[in-house]
Amino acid sequence: VGEPLFVPEPGAAAEDAGVLLVVGSHATRKAAALFVVDATTMDVMAVAEAGVDVPLGFHGTFIH
Repeated sequence: VGEPLFVPEPGAAAEDAGVLLVVGSHATRKAAALFVVDATTMDVMAVAEAGVDVPLGFHGTFIH
């Protein structure tokens, strides 16, 4: 998995109220997924799978 991105819950008082968005690549096939994780409990709330590979370290990379 790559670096998680914290998305705060609008108007929440607790500093950990929100979700973490994390992209992960499959280890043995060309596929990736976006995980939505509750920042308080660390429970996976949702998974969106993609049929393409997203290379780890892609965050912040600009291709010309």
